[in-house]
Amino acid sequence: MRKISALLALLLLAAFASAQSFGSFESAFKDFSSDMASVLILNATTGANWSDAYVGGFPHFGAGLAIGAAFTGKGSAEPLFEALGQEMPSGLENLGIPIPAAALTFKIGLPIIPVDVGLTGGVIPASLGEKLGDANVEYKSIGAQARVAILKEKLLLPDLSFGLGLSYQQGSASAAMGAGNQEIINEDIGGDIWIVEASDPDMRIEWESLVVDATLQVSKRFLFIRPYAGLGYSFGKSTVEGGVSSELTITQDGSPATYQQLASAIEAAGGDAPSLSDSGFSYKVEATDPVFRLYGGMSFHLLIALDAQFVYVPSTEALAASLSARFQL
Repeated sequence: MRKISALLALLLLAAFASAQSFGSFESAFKDFSSDMASVLILNATTGANWSDAYVGGFPHFGAGLAIGAAFTGKGSAEPLFEALGQEMPSGLENLGIPIPAAALTFKIGLPIIPVDVGLTGGVIPASLGEKLGDANVEYKSIGAQARVAILKEKLLLPDLSFGLGLSYQQGSASAAMGAGNQEIINEDIGGDIWIVEASDPDMRIEWESLVVDATLQVSKRFLFIRPYAGLGYSFGKSTVEGGVSSELTITQDGSPATYQQLASAIEAAGGDAPSLSDSGFSYKVEATDPVFRLYGGMSFHLLIALDAQFVYVPSTEALAASLSARFQL
């Protein structure tokens, strides 16, 4: 996970290193991040949906670990690799860049009523995620779910359930652009030459999503194997923000200028000004469109349950996958 998250920051660094203009960076960042923001909804539910459509009434329960990834940037990630003078890794051309997620997961059946409830959560704190090569990574997620058994498994009948869940995730990755003062922008804006220098700059990308998820799932156990399939409908808000973190020095035709003057010049020239401050600049992309998905997979139940799940979004052809291992009683 840390290696993949570090790759996100390094990709944006590559795009920016070749840009030397706000317009070029904005285009490269927004194309990639718009795709990323839309698939974060898929990652927010990692660990929430088990192969068992219903774990059973109290005291039936289970606990384990789930890891997964949603693939983003199909078509928009390739220009970022080209900025580094490299080709996309083999196998990712038709998938995109994997956005990782991981969570501890727990479910327990309630007494009397045919409902199970669950919790998911995961974290990579700064103390563990710092300095993987040239990148720093942080990540955290939390979620809660409840599922109502519409049908209970009996002989030829499968388990069938309807579920609702609420999930939140937040992550970031950053990479150093170099030591000392770096000229990161040299651009003609409105007939004036604007130069932006940064002191010990870092490229940083942050993501966040809050998602409400509804599912309808069927499953049926055959000896040690349980295949399953489901429909999911998620809605909420995902945000991706990225840019340069550093103290900035700005000049207009060689004369000192302010953040406000630069932002005004970009907007007057018809551009989209980034968020500028004494701590750097950034662009932000948001996604609020609902996501309908198909998912399914199979679990193997021996001493523990090993559960492989695959997800497909028909509207965007986005893919996601996860693997979990849990103890279940």
